[in-house]
Amino acid sequence: MGEEDVLAGRGGSGTIFFCGCNLVCVFCQSHGISQQALGRPMPPELLADLMLQIQRRGCESVNFVTPTHVATVDHARSSASMA
Repeated sequence: MGEEDVLAGRGGSGTIFFCGCNLVCVFCQSHGISQQALGRPMPPELLADLMLQIQRRGCESVNFVTPTHVATVDHARSSASMA
């Protein structure tokens, strides 16, 4: 189970979840992270550090899971450029 082998590589794959969807879909498959807003605000510098921690643990890829299909990736993009 998990990520496809080509994405996970030998070291596995690390995933960062974003929360807080505004769509409130009745059949949401990720209600726990999208509707309950269990996350916390994180500046791009801290997110970049989190990505580097995942890399140091041996993961060969970092995945971003957004709570909605209309979320922008600006925050992730700016953090990735810092890492």
